[in-house]
Amino acid sequence: MNKAEFFEDLKDILRSEFCSKYPDGFDSQKRAIDYNDHMDARIKRFLELIRQLTERLRVAREDGDEIAMQAALIRIRSHAMSLSTIFDWIVDDIETLLKSGNWPEIPENYRFPE
Repeated sequence: MNKAEFFEDLKDILRSEFCSKYPDGFDSQKRAIDYNDHMDARIKRFLELIRQLTERLRVAREDGDEIAMQAALIRIRSHAMSLSTIFDWIVDDIETLLKSGNWPEIPENYRFPE
């Protein structure tokens, strides 16, 4: 697994599992994640925007500029919502995959491999 692009790896694994668990195969139109998009780049972009705005928020706070603080907070909130949407897509696709019913039963005393 490429540690620098683990969301792409996750997306590839999900795509592969959808192909194997669903008789109709993989249909990207029925999935929440945009499988043609580069998820790691999108996440990095939103994190960088939040980082930049946090610095602007810090400066505005030091300057006592509450209008600039409010504007920065609104933008940070917007970018954080965009990030949360990406994670909601991951949750939705994983839930859909798990509900396929084509999984073995997890034993009661199962321990996750280390």
